[in-house]
Amino acid sequence: MFLRSVTQIHRIVCEEVTINLFNLVINPRSFGQSVENIYYLTFLIDDGVCGMDFTEEGEPVICDSVVCLESCLDNGSRGIDNNCQQMLEFDMATWRRAIEVFNITHSVIPHRL
Repeated sequence: MFLRSVTQIHRIVCEEVTINLFNLVINPRSFGQSVENIYYLTFLIDDGVCGMDFTEEGEPVICDSVVCLESCLDNGSRGIDNNCQQMLEFDMATWRRAIEVFNITHSVIPHRL
């Protein structure tokens, strides 16, 4: 289950190239699965397969590592800082608010039974 879920998220990120973090991980039918999706995503980011960047509007996006590296270089950075860690506070109130703000009606990552 673990490997299948991580692989599935990787495939989605590669197909989308860049996707809003919340649109990727939120399952509007299940808070628990949304938490699991974030957990699985952390392994892809930690392994350098995916990266997190921010749009000009400040929205967090997940992108293929090559796209994130190009974005860093375009913005004058020396590349992705692998020693940088980010914290994400995610509780049920944040989950509900993200569903509302981003108008999430379905899960990009298929619902698991």
